[in-house]
Amino acid sequence: MQDDSRQQQTGNTSLNRTREREAQQRERARVQYRPLFGGSMECPNCHEEVSARYEICPHCGHPLHTGTCTYCGAPMDADDLFCGECGGSRKGVTCPQCGVLNFRSFCRNCNAPLDELAQQELERAKHDPVFGRMLTLAKRLAELEDQIQQAAAGKAEEQEMQEERVADFTQMAELTEEEKALAEEYRRMMATMGMSVPEVPKPEAPKAAQPVERKKRATIEAPDLSALQEEYRQGLQEMAELMSQLQPDPAAPPQIQRNYYSARKLPVIHTEVVQDPVEWVCNFCGCHHRQPSECAEPDLGGTWIYTSHVVTTKTYEYQ
Repeated sequence: MQDDSRQQQTGNTSLNRTREREAQQRERARVQYRPLFGGSMECPNCHEEVSARYEICPHCGHPLHTGTCTYCGAPMDADDLFCGECGGSRKGVTCPQCGVLNFRSFCRNCNAPLDELAQQELERAKHDPVFGRMLTLAKRLAELEDQIQQAAAGKAEEQEMQEERVADFTQMAELTEEEKALAEEYRRMMATMGMSVPEVPKPEAPKAAQPVERKKRATIEAPDLSALQEEYRQGLQEMAELMSQLQPDPAAPPQIQRNYYSARKLPVIHTEVVQDPVEWVCNFCGCHHRQPSECAEPDLGGTWIYTSHVVTTKTYEYQ
């Protein structure tokens, strides 16, 4: 009996110590992530001040709280290394595409899927009719943008060429008053010398067929451009309506709702013309230098010569 009582007391003491240790750990975690002031807190990783409502630090991408899995939203203890529900690692997942460390199912940099939860959501998105229509519409809108730019540039070029031809015709078709006076003086001089006076050749006016043809071409392109712009406007309206139909399960945790939207981002191609300086032509001697410091008189100034190249980047965005 005494041995049983002694063992029971030892067991109770061990249990009390365990509970006390767990309480101390919770208290340390509570103090560590306690808001500093005004609903803000200090990130435990980068020590930047952020809102206590945030789940992940916007500066370094690390979790701010230890009580919730950042992948699926399941409860976690402070000392858990992996989530008991989804297996998400407390140490994060490095994206195999861009090398960024993440604590979520989709990469915060390139949107690559990082775990089974992301793969499952991508599979559901493939069979989502609303998202399928959004992908088709996004491709058509990109095509319309190129067509509108080409049509607008062609119309402006045709208008410029038409103005130049009209100006040339006006200049060739009629002499100035000074030129007419010189021509008349030439006739009188030739007549006094008993020589025949040839008729001053009139400049041959260009055929009117070309301007008329270009006018018709310009008027044909104008309605096409308006039609493209109208189709583009209607496409944007439809895209906005489709976006309003994308609604995740309201009962799902915020982490799962985030996966829903991450799996339904549309690929967007950005094309940018970048100009890089390659040579500097100085005002001192007109020589080509790699930089102004190579010139004997750089204070006299100069002009940079640039080279252009196209940079294309692919991002995933909400339309």
